[in-house]
Amino acid sequence: YNDKAAFGELALMYNAPRAATIKAVEPCMCYTLDMRSFRFILSASASTGLMAKTAFLKKVPLLKPLNDNMITKAATAMTEQEFQDGDYIIRQGDPGAEFYIIKEGSVRCTSSKDGGAEIDLITLDGGNYFGEMALMLDEPRHANCIAKGPCVCYVLAREDFEVLIGSMANITQTLAMQMRVRILKSVPLLALLTDEELLAVSDAMRVQIFGPGDTIIRQGNTGERFYIINDGEVVVTVQQGSGDRKSTRLNSSHLCNL
Repeated sequence: YNDKAAFGELALMYNAPRAATIKAVEPCMCYTLDMRSFRFILSASASTGLMAKTAFLKKVPLLKPLNDNMITKAATAMTEQEFQDGDYIIRQGDPGAEFYIIKEGSVRCTSSKDGGAEIDLITLDGGNYFGEMALMLDEPRHANCIAKGPCVCYVLAREDFEVLIGSMANITQTLAMQMRVRILKSVPLLALLTDEELLAVSDAMRVQIFGPGDTIIRQGNTGERFYIINDGEVVVTVQQGSGDRKSTRLNSSHLCNL
């Protein structure tokens, strides 16, 4: 150690024996702080940080149903992480283990398609959240989330998310509703609709499940429904007049209104 270095804090923080021996190798003057003062300052610093985090979380619309005690528990469980421009916070296909709330900066969400191309879906700013879909559905990540400029996020681990948020019915309903809105907003045809209009669309939609080989739409039939692929892949075959067949494939987030 040399000038301005510090030592001796670990034994005070963890109430443990000294882990090493430290000797002066030349005339040396140090500033010292007794255990009581050290712990008081450390506690005050941690308390100030917790209060600031709690005040921020109270302004997040998603968490408004939580009472002060629950907000404080969430603030205690959340850690703060910093990301630089272009950092992948979440990668599509990875297992979901964390829920994120943006404290500062912006996050760009993209979808990776076959061939490696990425399609922009939505940009989220401070107070918005992401990563909840994989936790709620227990599925791999559905999109990439990339820092757009310097970005700071509060991060909540899966087990804490399930205890503090997943068990709250009203918040779970809000998350599910916002999840549908984000999926619809990523569809180019619907991207210009307001959140209220997208909510009306999502309320009118119903889930249909098809097995491999099922015919969803048959060429020549009257069109009655509009489809958005939430999961899986379909093959589109067009019968030409000459008898030739033209085929293409559609997967998640493509439109199907043939």
